[in-house]
Amino acid sequence: MPANAILIDVRSSLEFNTGRLQGAISIPLDQISMTIANLVPDKASPIIVYCQSGMRSASAKNTLLRLGYSNVINGGGLFVLSQRLAIAINNN
Repeated sequence: MPANAILIDVRSSLEFNTGRLQGAISIPLDQISMTIANLVPDKASPIIVYCQSGMRSASAKNTLLRLGYSNVINGGGLFVLSQRLAIAINNN
């Protein structure tokens, strides 16, 4: 995982407010194509998208790639990604 990656939670605002990864930005999937350029203007920025299970984040990744973003990772579901990030932090 890139250390300077931008974490984007593509779940609904309600889901985001019930729990999220520290430092994550909320951009619900249905709004990502309209708002990403204002929040992440550099299309080479490393971006990690996640949701509840990985399905919406897969769609978000495809949308971002179509919009010209070149460094997008599907982080999958919140629980799995939080564990992966904890392991990465503990190994550093």
